[in-house]
Amino acid sequence: MKALLIALFLSPSAFAIPPPQPACPAGYCGEKAVEIAAEFDAAGGIGAEEAPFLASGDCYHETVELSNRVTHHGYALIDSKEGAYYHGGTFSFFFPKNPFENLTIEDARRSSPNLYLPNHQLDIQPGYSYSEMNPKDPTSPRTYWMKRSENVLYLLGHWGRGHRVYCRFKIHPHGA
Repeated sequence: MKALLIALFLSPSAFAIPPPQPACPAGYCGEKAVEIAAEFDAAGGIGAEEAPFLASGDCYHETVELSNRVTHHGYALIDSKEGAYYHGGTFSFFFPKNPFENLTIEDARRSSPNLYLPNHQLDIQPGYSYSEMNPKDPTSPRTYWMKRSENVLYLLGHWGRGHRVYCRFKIHPHGA
């Protein structure tokens, strides 16, 4: 029994942060975020064997600072190094079209100098993956959850207590 308790306590899965349920609380999200959240809920997990890959596309922010009707953009890079998996990326605001659509994996790596730091480590769980990029300050989390459906990566993010991000990214072909 002691061995089971120790194994459960030390297992990374014991500390997994599940995706929010519901992904879009009733009355909280705009139309696009509701649509992306439903697709996120229906999508599957990311396999470790899929790394590296890059995806970019549209994001909608649910916060008092931004209109949830305005399309913003972002990208996510999923990479591996020495047996661990990492998540990097960035967001852009108020561009008329996706500024990352021609980004390559190599360019994304170069523009992400912190990619392989511990706070970018990606925890791959059955059915979803997540990263917590601000683990030292529980009052201001930067948590991201990801799921995949064929050529689409869905990313949900919580920034602090009052900012949520809903993204639908098209996966770039390898090398592009």
